[in-house]
Formats: sequence, structure tokens, C-alpha cells
Amino acid sequence: MIYTDGIHMVSTDSLDDLHAFAARIGLPPRWFHPAPRHPHYDLLTDDALAKALAAGARRVRPRDIIHVIRTNPALAPAGAGKAATAPPGREGRRGCVRD
Repeated sequence: MIYTDGIHMVSTDSLDDLHAFAARIGLPPRWFHPAPRHPHYDLLTDDALAKALAAGARRVRPRDIIHVIRTNPALAPAGAGKAATAPPGREGRRGCVRD
């Protein structure tokens, strides 16, 4: 399931699911944040949010998305402090996403 608080977008299934959903709605890979404890995409425009919701993302309150992130092991990569995997072909130095 894909969730958004209107600003951030996460998946409870897997990072691959999150990347596939983001690609399907046309989000640039550079909007992905490979944060160790909460990998997510930022929804930087109203259009991006509208596309996410139209494609099936569930809108939740900001505190609820934090709960989703904290309670779902699929969102945290193995190994504390390790950055999440960037979309294929988009890794830069230190796991940062590049254009």
C-alpha cells in the first residue's frame, strides 16, 4: 500500500513497490530520499500529489505516516544507519540520488 501525508510518499510493501509507483506517476528519481529510517519520495507539487492520489495512494495525517514508517520493517533497510536503495541507475556518492 502506498501512503502519503500530502508531502511524503511511502510504501508498506517494499522499496521496489515505492519506486515502481513513483515511476508510474512520473515522479523524478531525484525526489527520492534514501533516509536510513524512513526512505520516501517527496511530493513537491500539487500535481504530483493529485497523481499519487488518483493512482491509489492513501492519504493519512502526518502523524499517521510516521506510525506507518516506524511500524513497517519493509520501509527500513537491513542494518541500522544504512541508506535505502535509490531507484535503479540513479545512485550517486553516498547513496544520494543524482540527476
